[in-house]
Amino acid sequence: MELPINQQLVELLQRCQEPDKQTLQDLFNLAQADPALTSYLLRVANSAAYSRGEECTDLRNAVLRLGIAHSLNLALGQALRHSCTLSQPLLAPYGVQLWHQAEQLAELALRLAETCHIPGEACYTAALLHCIGELTVLQQAQRWLDDGNPLPAEALHEALEECSRPFAARLKVQWRLPLALRELIAAVYFLDERQVGRDRRIMHTAGCLLRLPGIDNPDEQLPRLLSMLGLSQAEATRLREPST
Repeated sequence: MELPINQQLVELLQRCQEPDKQTLQDLFNLAQADPALTSYLLRVANSAAYSRGEECTDLRNAVLRLGIAHSLNLALGQALRHSCTLSQPLLAPYGVQLWHQAEQLAELALRLAETCHIPGEACYTAALLHCIGELTVLQQAQRWLDDGNPLPAEALHEALEECSRPFAARLKVQWRLPLALRELIAAVYFLDERQVGRDRRIMHTAGCLLRLPGIDNPDEQLPRLLSMLGLSQAEATRLREPST
């Protein structure tokens, strides 16, 4: 099973695993091939979260302001967003929902990590990839419908319920994701009590704050999770608010 999307996503994912080996020129080459990416990086660099009082007007300064690692993650997110854009009317709302969920989770996980003073780029990457199983189902459904085959809404829902997890597991192996990244992705939905890493707790806390489907009793888990991270409910509520 291969995800029928632009190979750029896989290439960017590999780059994200080794940000120290990437250069400014590597980012320039990526952006020059995709003008929309340049526009997006400039917009993020000038957002309230990253603005330093001066408008950023060129790609070089945008990457310097954002950092190579985060710029790569933003490029990965845009590739994923493109893959979530589906043409079939039955599938399009699911794709939009998946992208918004991935984007919200990634931004929240990064804010939580930064507040807890730990590196957050791996959390951002894991959050973007947490829905690759569902995306695989939707992409296969797109192919099926494009070939003129019928697909009742009930059958699509059943496929999402039954096939998303095994497809995701297979892709993680196919893409040779590092074990640490796989564990971060898994921590969105389930936190093993033996996992004491703060990054895993951050992932599960972010998932609970967004009340993602598939997480058991998120409201009951949150007080304990926030306590372990040294955060108050008020801080968590503030961090959940999207940055502009």
